[in-house]
Amino acid sequence: MVLEAQKRWQRHLASHPQDSNRTDLLEQVRARVATLINADADEIALTRSTTEGINLLTQGMDWQEGDEIILDRYDHFTAFQSFLNLTRRHGVKLVFVDLSAEPGSDADIIAKYAAAITPRTRILFLNWVNYRAGFRMPVKALAELGHRHGLIVSVDAAQAFGALPIDIADTGIDHLAAPSHKWILGGSGAGFAYFSKRILDRVWPIAGPAHVPGTPVAWQDTARKLDNHRPKNLASEMGFLEAIEFYETIGETVFHERLDTLSRLLRDSLDQVGWGRVLTPRAPGRAAAITSFHVGEDRSADDIARRLWEQFQIKVNSSAFAKLNALRISPHIYNSEAQIRFLVEALVTFRNRDKGESS
Repeated sequence: MVLEAQKRWQRHLASHPQDSNRTDLLEQVRARVATLINADADEIALTRSTTEGINLLTQGMDWQEGDEIILDRYDHFTAFQSFLNLTRRHGVKLVFVDLSAEPGSDADIIAKYAAAITPRTRILFLNWVNYRAGFRMPVKALAELGHRHGLIVSVDAAQAFGALPIDIADTGIDHLAAPSHKWILGGSGAGFAYFSKRILDRVWPIAGPAHVPGTPVAWQDTARKLDNHRPKNLASEMGFLEAIEFYETIGETVFHERLDTLSRLLRDSLDQVGWGRVLTPRAPGRAAAITSFHVGEDRSADDIARRLWEQFQIKVNSSAFAKLNALRISPHIYNSEAQIRFLVEALVTFRNRDKGESS
């Protein structure tokens, strides 16, 4: 249905190119996103990706040489691209915490971030869900820590949006970026960034004037000033809107419960494989929908992923993208319990063949 919406709008725009800036439709997307995360529409900028949402914050701030950003050494590389540009352009310093794939308790995580804060820290940056190992960060507690030190707390929610309930008002974070193409199933080329009203006057637009003629003057003091990358890819935005409507039709609770059911079944079933181990936490509230399965020291995750695809047409991610010798397995609501069992049986088959046993 997302693909059909995108195709429908591509055809429409081919005949009516002036409709590419349909503000009324873009405002529908903005409002629906705001409702999903319990924010105000005035705090939502429409973007093309998580990376753009991060850059709108970091490239739009005034920096002084020696200012610091705290982040996990294993955060996603696209965040590093933005931050590394700041180190070269403004002399910003990156301060790393080392969480690894098994970071310990929430208290351990918070302690590591607390130890990294100095008087020069400006941003505390974190991934809501670790993209390599699938563990959740204690976002609310880290936001409280950051605010006690006067920091901007920025969150990469690429692996959280759609997979977990997000309540911006409850967490108290200042900035969040997420895409349309992951758990919300909205296709590529769209996304959003949340900017708390507390920090909006500290962030400059990075693409030309904030508004075109005819834009309501009141919008100049909202996050809309940051998303003036016209013309928007309206087909992608309408696909995103279609995905949100699908998500809301199913219901957020049902959606999340289905992801949780499949993920728990997967993690428990992987114990039957007889080799490797699950890195993702199993305690309630500690993980999202990603499961990371370390294949051990005597196997290659890349090789296992290749064999799963070639022999069984099962697609998983592997260590090449995350420098972790593990399979990253991400079942979605359209997967079945039978498919989970099929994956596990395939991995057991590899064990038997590697041992020279009959399968």
